[in-house]
Amino acid sequence: MGRFGVEHVEALMDMKEGRPTTAANTVRKNMSMLFRFASVPVKKGGLGLKVENVASYAEKRQEREGGYHTWTDSEMARFLAHHGPGTKARLVFLLAQNMGTARADIVRLTRGHISGSMIRYSRTKTGVPGEYPISPDLRAELDRLPRDQFLLVCHGEGLPYKPETLGNWFKDQAVAAGIPHCTIHGIRKGQATAIAEHGGTENELMAFLAHSTPDEARTYVKKASRKRLAKAALDRLNGTNPEQVRSNLSDKLDTIAAQVAELKGKNA
Repeated sequence: MGRFGVEHVEALMDMKEGRPTTAANTVRKNMSMLFRFASVPVKKGGLGLKVENVASYAEKRQEREGGYHTWTDSEMARFLAHHGPGTKARLVFLLAQNMGTARADIVRLTRGHISGSMIRYSRTKTGVPGEYPISPDLRAELDRLPRDQFLLVCHGEGLPYKPETLGNWFKDQAVAAGIPHCTIHGIRKGQATAIAEHGGTENELMAFLAHSTPDEARTYVKKASRKRLAKAALDRLNGTNPEQVRSNLSDKLDTIAAQVAELKGKNA
């Protein structure tokens, strides 16, 4: 224990490279708790060792404000315009858009998860089952897959991706489309944001995100509510009726509205 220094803590933090910076800071936090526990006297429930909390000297990593970038409508349109029908990049994007699927789930999806007009799977991170109607665009891409391909997304001769490998590959596709700051996870955030802005409830967002608690769903709903209230306030100043509803949704948002309507029917 005495030979364990700050450089060892930083090395453990570096092992989280390629993952959210929060993971590296979590290592630092846990190591600091371990050192504090080691120095607490035995009679107080500690180990009673004479050690210095070297983890406190490790530099905390700078975290991205708000986490992964949330895709905008224009970024989604740009990606789809660059990666046309029949491309794997388009299929991966539509899977993430249709179901809010994380990369760890995309690599596991097979034809066995498809049942008629629905895709059913349990999210790897939470174990919560999800059931989603297949959008027309996604159906078109699924129909283009070779009949003997069991995995929906694979490389080589039907080989499965590792989640990290798929994430890195998809990042390259985003770079090719001119949106290098976009990731797979950001698609999930973009759809959740759109659903909330179209009046989606916490329960509907929980169903879309396959979450076991409403915490993150509540964040999206509150953010959307603030946006609507700010617009309503400005509309009042501009002499516009805040209650007026305009029907000028893009095709993508029309699809989202249809998904929200279906979720409302299931939650009724």
